[in-house]
Amino acid sequence: DYRLVQPVDAVDNGQNLYEGGRSVFGVSAPTLSSVLSGFNPSWHEPERDFGGQFNCAVAFAQAILRNEVARTHGEALAWAKVDSAIRESANGPIVVLDQFVPWGDQVRDEAPHALFVVFPSETGTWMVQAVNAKAGTFESRRLLPESWAGLRDEAFSAAVGLPDGVFCHPGRFICGAKSKASALRLAELALL
Repeated sequence: DYRLVQPVDAVDNGQNLYEGGRSVFGVSAPTLSSVLSGFNPSWHEPERDFGGQFNCAVAFAQAILRNEVARTHGEALAWAKVDSAIRESANGPIVVLDQFVPWGDQVRDEAPHALFVVFPSETGTWMVQAVNAKAGTFESRRLLPESWAGLRDEAFSAAVGLPDGVFCHPGRFICGAKSKASALRLAELALL
């Protein structure tokens, strides 16, 4: 639990695992090295197949490398789209992307005025996400309103006065709506 589940859960909920180089929760994220060494057979297994497990580890590592190359290539392609959206924001607090592309580092580093990014998710809803204050942290430049935290569907829609609200994460760094117009309105409301 503390080796795999808790680190994933902490990151998913917007918690930093480390502060000042020390573990905050007594858990640490698995490294690629630790995951690959996990393929080694345990000392007590009656049939220890080192060769077979090595081949599994190699296939796993190859998949990670292929995905990383594809991700890096995609980030390079996304750069121009994000740059254009930043320029279109005219130094305003809301940057709008018309398609999902990786944007976090670029908006944080190149748009000090930006507080929120509005973008379509890969599931069809529109998201409003807070821009991180600095690299390596989940601290946001501005959080979504406290009264929205953890609300979903009808309760969220009622709280924000929109017909198609979807949710607001308990950590208040992201929320969503079914339409672009509503997501833009959520971002505007979050600025009040």
